[in-house]
Amino acid sequence: MRIRPKTPRQWGIWPRRGAGRHLVIESESFLTGRWAVELHAGGRPVPGWAWISGLAHAPVDVVAGWAAHREPPPADGGVPDRWRVALSLVARELIVSAAAAGDSVETAQHLVFGRLEQRGVTAGDPQHLVRVGLRELAQYRQVAQARVSRPPTA
Repeated sequence: MRIRPKTPRQWGIWPRRGAGRHLVIESESFLTGRWAVELHAGGRPVPGWAWISGLAHAPVDVVAGWAAHREPPPADGGVPDRWRVALSLVARELIVSAAAAGDSVETAQHLVFGRLEQRGVTAGDPQHLVRVGLRELAQYRQVAQARVSRPPTA
């Protein structure tokens, strides 16, 4: 007698119709750094790490939009003002720091916010995001300046 394993449908864990589409949309927003914004716009709680993740993964045009304070206001389903200001400050400093280091914004994102994300750093409130972001970007700039000012080896 051969025993066949149960299928997901038989276990009752088969995704509902349309669930796949929702997963794709949510995954895309996560991978493009917009997950925290999308969660908030949907009235869902936003985990603190999602803001760090957004700064680590958002495309440069999104980071530039945050820096220019172009995030839609809360009335339009956007981010609350306190998070908009925090994202704007940190994104602006990210762009300036990358330029000062001679790196691309993507490189700075990976080196600063990607590492914060890997360490499990969260930002439970906007002030903490600004404090952590500016501190880490200052350290990144110091390392970059040391790298540039180091004399070539013979």
